[in-house]
Amino acid sequence: MTVLLFFVVYAIGMILNPAMRDPQVFFNLFRTSTFLLISAIGMTFVIISGGIDLSVSGVVALTTVASAALLRDAGWNPWAVIVSCLAMGMALGAIMGAFITYMKVQPFIATLAGMWIARGLCFFISDDAIPITNWDL
Repeated sequence: MTVLLFFVVYAIGMILNPAMRDPQVFFNLFRTSTFLLISAIGMTFVIISGGIDLSVSGVVALTTVASAALLRDAGWNPWAVIVSCLAMGMALGAIMGAFITYMKVQPFIATLAGMWIARGLCFFISDDAIPITNWDL
């Protein structure tokens, strides 16, 4: 269903904007927005199973800001940054899951709080855009 909706919206875009007819535009959607596609697939499974997770945007923002700061300021190896940011995202998810499971906090409230905490940590790390100049990967 999601794939069908994607193609319907893309077809409408091609009708309304002739520049969308260029095949490179289609491929750029997958090149530049892969993290959104992966998040959408994960959220689809969460919603189908009857749950809700509002913290996805905050955790994505936190891991990207933290990875950019580690690459720029700390000079970490890119592979170490990837592993540490994946671990950070999993740890945040585990903490929110523990609150939901063991403390019986409603998923809406726990993940909303997780989103705001992650967004606050982003602001704590940097309140400006962080350019990444390390292209070692």
